[in-house]
Amino acid sequence: MSRIDVLKNHYEPRIEKYEENSKVLDWESSEAQFMRFRALTDNVKTENKSILDIGCGCGDLYGFLESLKTGASYTGVDILEKMIARAGKEYPEAGFFCADIFDPGFDAVGVFGGRRFDITYTSGIFNLNAGNNEAFLKAAVPVLAGLADETFVFNLLDPASPDRDERYFYYEPAAASELAEPFASEIKIIRGYLSNDYTVICSKK
Repeated sequence: MSRIDVLKNHYEPRIEKYEENSKVLDWESSEAQFMRFRALTDNVKTENKSILDIGCGCGDLYGFLESLKTGASYTGVDILEKMIARAGKEYPEAGFFCADIFDPGFDAVGVFGGRRFDITYTSGIFNLNAGNNEAFLKAAVPVLAGLADETFVFNLLDPASPDRDERYFYYEPAAASELAEPFASEIKIIRGYLSNDYTVICSKK
């Protein structure tokens, strides 16, 4: 089964079933989702920056940034059309695109009109165990770096999680840092905000 089919099978029934966005996205709670956003905003200067939210889901990072009045310019992109449709209804003033930026044929200029982004951010797209997560992560990190001018940020589930579940994918922080090293001048691993999650913050070379 392809990655997009795995995502559709997992998330699209949740879009139909749940009103709360955190449940659609399979987070344990909206508070946990916002703690992941806080790990970004507490450790990266987002004020007046342009941010590309990759795998944006329902677009809640946009709402979070707006609540903080960061002045950030937000763009969201997701592979699932139904997810983008929901994000557009939730936040009609934001910019959302349906595209697979990890497809080798992806045309960033065609989709984003040549626009560049200070920060690329992705939260949760590596969590669901699709059977090829290690290969996907290895291929995805250069894409995250390539679309960012200043900083690229991603989070992963921690193998030290007290409630590991075979449906999800866990990755050692040191190994994640090693993947990012060729593209980063500085790497910070942020832990402790949740028991099962960590964030990798990379300053571009």
